[in-house]
Amino acid sequence: TQAYNLIYRSGLSIYTTQDTKIQSICDEVFSDESMYPANSTFELSYRLTVIDDKGDAHNYSELNLRKYFQAKDPAFNLYFKDKDKATPYIEEYRKTVVGETDKIDGEVINFVPQPQVSFVLMDQFTGQVKALIGGRGTKAYSRSLNRATATTRQPGSTFKIVSTYLPALDTKGMTLATVFDDDEYYYPGGLKKVNNWNGEAYNGFTTIRQAIYNSMNVMAVKTLEKVTTQTGFSYLQKLGFTTLVENRTDENTGATHSDLNLSLALGGITDGVTNLELTNSFATIANGGNYTSPKLYTKILDQSGKVLIDHTDSSSTQVMKDSTAFLLTNAMEDVVKVGTGKKLSLASVNMPVAGKTGTTSNDNDLWFVGYTPYYTAGIWGGYDNNGDQADTSYHKNLWRTVMEKIHKPLPRKEFSRPDSITTAKICTKSGKLAIDGVCDHAPNGSTVRTEYFAKGTVPAEACDVHVKFPVCITSGQTPSSNCPSEDIVNKVFIVKSKEEARTADTPYILPINFETTLCAVHTHATVVPTPPVTDEPDDGENGEGEDDIIPPSNENKPADGPQNEPEDEFDPPEENTE
Repeated sequence: TQAYNLIYRSGLSIYTTQDTKIQSICDEVFSDESMYPANSTFELSYRLTVIDDKGDAHNYSELNLRKYFQAKDPAFNLYFKDKDKATPYIEEYRKTVVGETDKIDGEVINFVPQPQVSFVLMDQFTGQVKALIGGRGTKAYSRSLNRATATTRQPGSTFKIVSTYLPALDTKGMTLATVFDDDEYYYPGGLKKVNNWNGEAYNGFTTIRQAIYNSMNVMAVKTLEKVTTQTGFSYLQKLGFTTLVENRTDENTGATHSDLNLSLALGGITDGVTNLELTNSFATIANGGNYTSPKLYTKILDQSGKVLIDHTDSSSTQVMKDSTAFLLTNAMEDVVKVGTGKKLSLASVNMPVAGKTGTTSNDNDLWFVGYTPYYTAGIWGGYDNNGDQADTSYHKNLWRTVMEKIHKPLPRKEFSRPDSITTAKICTKSGKLAIDGVCDHAPNGSTVRTEYFAKGTVPAEACDVHVKFPVCITSGQTPSSNCPSEDIVNKVFIVKSKEEARTADTPYILPINFETTLCAVHTHATVVPTPPVTDEPDDGENGEGEDDIIPPSNENKPADGPQNEPEDEFDPPEENTE
């Protein structure tokens, strides 16, 4: 082709954006076999061309080889722990397809290590790609598969940020304090349940911040339902995704495919995305909401020095408010501090990190896309054939190791906070302004948090989820006039009309008719008798005593409430897939 001839025969000068020092660090880390699962295998890649006695060519691949051996053993696959174990299979297959009069025109045997990886590191302010890893293992031939730029994979929960929470904060009036009920939930139609990654451990009333750092699926789907799939899809297009499917009909089956559905919230899309485009979408957030197209080179010159392609323009387009970018960054810092990405901390080099973990069903795809005040980097790990994975942390170790080495000589920076941001003290169960003496005395710990808001979005109403009532500690019911004052305490409850399943809120929900259901233990007045009086009083007594009845106190004065407990937000164990 003309392009091929220009590149390989005409002496073009291509100025890449690659930083050779950073690329060397990446090459060193990603070629270290100790960084990968101990059960790593090699996938056989095989090509055989045979010329028969008539001069006709016949081509065979590893797919033909696999089909041949699976006819004998259905469990046969192309993965080998030891490369030498593949030799007998190759020799047997070769003897089978090559006749006595045939000639072998070409045979290529390669072993591709699995699981595979891809990695993209960018300067978020210019869009320039500073380092790129297209896969692990020895490069077999020129222009071989680049998994960072050419392979599409399902993005998993990383997509929650860009498809759902970004538009929710940017254009739908939601905040990091907005609350949805993390409860049993079904997609529209009521047939398919939305599954959280941690099973049926529902958190109940939950803020968007908590949903982000704990990667909660029900919360993401409920949020996108409010945002609308069309709005989420439009934002993804603004972020530069080119592999989305709006509407497509399969010519062979007639089936219609579209990414305009609620699975978009969880990264369940038709064709998947490339690592390059996914990483660049997070770089846009890191760049204050300014989109810059990713760049692998700056310019191309011919042998006379004439500029053929100029790619030096680093102009950007504002695709979200700077306040939205900051809020997402701040919430994603919690992913690394307390959420599903705690293994990605760069504490050893004293550098803040924001990012999002992601996986797909059966851990077929493992992702982390994150950024510092300097760089944005995305990593993918998985089998080329979508095989299940047992080790779900190697990609995190690779990402952290590379970023530690790159940032070690760099001074600490903080993520900048724009003037469009303010703060307010809110209750994390209602998303509204916290009430002193109530929200901070919640039975499962204080739910008060100082939250960031875009100016103009601070809630105006006080918490309406928590209520405080006097309770008899003996019966757990509303005190009657007969309950001793020392048995009466103040207790905070959650007001909730309905739950589909048990959640973290369930033990603390205000019982039905609580206010009108009086204590069933203290049903009578307490009688305290005086000692009996004898006929002859002891010395010192100067008269007959009376059998006075001492009535109980009717003050019903509530005891002091419990002391303010430290915040104890629901924090499930680290995501087994995230």
